[in-house]
Amino acid sequence: MVPMEEKSCDIPQYNLNGADLESFLGPLEAKVLQAVWGFDKYPITVRDCYNVLNDKGKIAYTTVMSTMDRLYEKGYLERSIERGKGGLLYKYWPKMSKEEFNSHAVREIIGSLVNKFGSGMVANCFTEVSKK
Repeated sequence: MVPMEEKSCDIPQYNLNGADLESFLGPLEAKVLQAVWGFDKYPITVRDCYNVLNDKGKIAYTTVMSTMDRLYEKGYLERSIERGKGGLLYKYWPKMSKEEFNSHAVREIIGSLVNKFGSGMVANCFTEVSKK
């Protein structure tokens, strides 16, 4: 197994109209990451993820492969590369659990709001929201 360098996971944007993961990722990336989080054991292969997603609706293997690579590049997945009979085999696992991701995302968003509007304004907004 050839380990790859460690990547950080930054929350790049927040889509107010997105649902769940689609608040941070595109629909396909969100679907793939949800599928990865659904596995009990890691690492998994692209084929493993493809089989889960293809059972839910037709999807191309290469689409899953490129999306998992993109999630790796963005820091949401980790991977290793093994040499096998058929060439290179990429194995993936999530950089963080869904709960860790959610916590990290909320901290990033609140931190961004504090930087843009100040801690007093953000605290005031949270006070108003908690009254409702």
